Formats: sequence, C-alpha cells, structure tokens
Amino acid sequence: MDSQERQQYRQEVDRKTEYANLNAILAEKHKLDMQLADLTQQMAALQRKIAELDKAYHKEIVSVRPTVVVDKTTQSRGKSKSLLNAVLKAAQANPGMLEKIQDNLDGM
Repeated sequence: MDSQERQQYRQEVDRKTEYANLNAILAEKHKLDMQLADLTQQMAALQRKIAELDKAYHKEIVSVRPTVVVDKTTQSRGKSKSLLNAVLKAAQANPGMLEKIQDNLDGM
C-alpha cells in the first residue's frame, strides 16, 4: 500500500469510530430523555395525589370539632368584674384614691 491508500483507510476507520461514538452518545441521550419523561409523568401523578390529599385534609379539618371548647367571653367578663370589684373595694377603703384615678384619666 502506498501512503495515499493508507491515509484514506485511516480516515475511513477514524470516521467509523467517530460515528460509533456519536451513535453511543445519541443512544445514551435518548435513554436519559425517556427516563426523564417517565419521571416527569410520575411527578405529575404525585402532584395530583398531593392536591387531592390536601383538598381532603382541608375538607375534613373544617368538620372536625375541637375536644376542649373555651368560652372566652365568660372568662373576660369574669376578669373585668373581679377587677372592678377590687377597684371598688380599694376605693371604699381609701376615698382619696378615686380622685387620683380621675385626675390620671383627665390627664390622658
């Protein structure tokens, strides 16, 4: 073989190996694209399931009754009445205190 034929043969071999490498890369890319599409579908299905569970949770949470019901209005009335009674008792014990309270209120 002369050098010209050897050069052409080398180029053909190089070209075949380059195409083989390109095809391997393309096959790997296609495989990963398919995996990505599958995972995207799974993710969409999971997001739908999460939305359904969230909706069911919020629907149930509205219907659930608390175990202890605290009547805040009764407690606040009791505190204000007891405070008022304490102020009245203190005012009866010291009549000058009412004047001081009134002066402080007028200053506000």
